Amino acid sequence: MQRNLALDWLKLVLALMVVGLHSVFLRETSPQVSYWLSNSVFRMAVPIFLVINGYYFFSVVHQSPQAWFKRVLLLYVFWMLVYSYFWLGDWQWSVVGLAKQVKDVVLGYDHLWYLPAMLGAAAILYGVRGWSTGKLLFSALVLYTLGLVLQYAGNYHLAGEGLLDRLLNTFWVYRNFLFFGFPFFTLGYVLRKLHLQHECGESVALFQMPLAALSMLTSVAWLCLLGEVVVNWYALPKAEGFDMLASLLWVCPLVFVLVCRCNVPGDSRQIANCATAIYFIHPLWIAFFTQFIPLGSLMTLWVTLGSLVSAYVLIQLQRYWRFIL
Repeated sequence: MQRNLALDWLKLVLALMVVGLHSVFLRETSPQVSYWLSNSVFRMAVPIFLVINGYYFFSVVHQSPQAWFKRVLLLYVFWMLVYSYFWLGDWQWSVVGLAKQVKDVVLGYDHLWYLPAMLGAAAILYGVRGWSTGKLLFSALVLYTLGLVLQYAGNYHLAGEGLLDRLLNTFWVYRNFLFFGFPFFTLGYVLRKLHLQHECGESVALFQMPLAALSMLTSVAWLCLLGEVVVNWYALPKAEGFDMLASLLWVCPLVFVLVCRCNVPGDSRQIANCATAIYFIHPLWIAFFTQFIPLGSLMTLWVTLGSLVSAYVLIQLQRYWRFIL
């Protein structure tokens, strides 16, 4: 299928949002605003990445799924090797040390968790690809709700103090292929299915709604997201990050559809590759610059510049090693 460059530009913006999130943009100016921004706008980045990949996965299912899985797996192996210094650096010859390494390999080190989550989501979706749209959406809603409950129970410490609370506050318990990856990946898949139905003349509200109305609906959804973040800020005794927020499940697909309808046809993958490179390389720059400057806006600026330069280099190298991006 022909690429929509508007989605590629969206991916680039999302990658820069991830940089802002991990660099703690505006922390030195206002911790409150930084928290609100990080847990509203910036938190939309990874879910929308999953929606975009799920959207394109619809065509993959009917063409070459094996090639897709192989490509993503190679991408994961390559970047895990790049970051092996960090996740192998504190190797301990013990049961606990071995368990930690196995966890990192299976679930992904740091930001690389996204790839196993997407692979797992794609594997499940491929297995249930014959399900109806309603059944897919219902399963996505149920699974996301379960993950959402787990995260909120952890952040609000509903289990008290103890092993269960520590477990609920472990990222991989809720931020995984089942509770996080599958719901958003499935939403993208379903949106592609609905888009094709619309192109075939069927009535699909999201793709027929006037852009002004869609923009207004998206704005309302984002305000709900911001409201949820503000409530969490004041309700919790200390600031705690939320990967899963109730409003993300509808604001992210709406943002995607809004951009998708601003169709900019093209065949080049350069913008998309730049976004991918920034996402994967930026933690190396954060690790480097933390030796000289604290997290905050200046860190965000320098990490962005370093990542852009690295992205150019990686795009050139991809001519010889296609699996790196």
